[in-house]
Amino acid sequence: MRLGIACCADHSMGHASVARSLARAARAQLPLERLLVLTDQEAVLRRFSFFDEWMELVPLNSARLPQLDVLLLDTVPFRRAEVVFRLLPALARPWPQIIVGHTGWVPALSSRHIEEWRELLNFLRGPQLIVYHSETVCGGKCHVQRYSKALRISPVHTGLLLPECSITEPHHRNRRFAAVSGGGFAAEELVLEAASLLARLPDWDCDFYVGPYTELKSIPPRMRLVHNVGNLASVLSEYSFSLTRAGYSSCCEHISAGVPGLVMPLTNPEQEANAEWVRKYLRSPIVEEGVDFRVAEAERSAPASFNWASVSGVTR
Repeated sequence: MRLGIACCADHSMGHASVARSLARAARAQLPLERLLVLTDQEAVLRRFSFFDEWMELVPLNSARLPQLDVLLLDTVPFRRAEVVFRLLPALARPWPQIIVGHTGWVPALSSRHIEEWRELLNFLRGPQLIVYHSETVCGGKCHVQRYSKALRISPVHTGLLLPECSITEPHHRNRRFAAVSGGGFAAEELVLEAASLLARLPDWDCDFYVGPYTELKSIPPRMRLVHNVGNLASVLSEYSFSLTRAGYSSCCEHISAGVPGLVMPLTNPEQEANAEWVRKYLRSPIVEEGVDFRVAEAERSAPASFNWASVSGVTR
């Protein structure tokens, strides 16, 4: 099988993380002959060494693409509809099977959006739409499911894109916690949250993980910056607890690592929705003034992980 995955998002690493997880699952679960990652972040991702060597990085503005059997459009057309019109002329005929993949939550939604998305999905000949979580996560209430009738689609919930975690028995770094800013957007606010925790934990230190888009003016004492780490799930397993934003990939990495986590969403509907469900699956550190942290158990065990077999027609 020749698989293409299109991921595009300026100044964010979330979609690249999704593409990498989809690719690794494809290699493990499908008779994969070739895999292309089509991206508008090619230069950053090559410098970051974010993808495995066997994943071919291809610019989204390529004039011509090799023949593909399956093309997965991550979040397109729900965020970057113009990407469809950039990609289609470059596709070899006949068109590959087109799949739209989505985390399930949409930051901004209106009747105009619904109409535009419905028309574009129709133009793409009614592609299969998959949602990267199981229905136990959303209870059928994620945005894509709630608006499926208006969009005239029947989404398939495929399970979380949980990355592999090479450490099965955590060996905690004594009196040290992690903070994760993802690609780096709004890292300053997370630094303040981490500094507040350090003030309550005077004998502790913090490793602050930052992506390629981070800009920080200063960091507080007892905090160390760690740049551009791609295997976060395995790294997180080494800490007593973590502090993170609520991007989809960050949530999956924390569930995979099994480390207690504090989730601090950005002020937007998608991150707030992510934070609501991920808190049910994470043990929660409770940090009080003058005492070490304690841990509250999670409400639920880990949800089902992504399986390509649930995507119709792909495994045949």
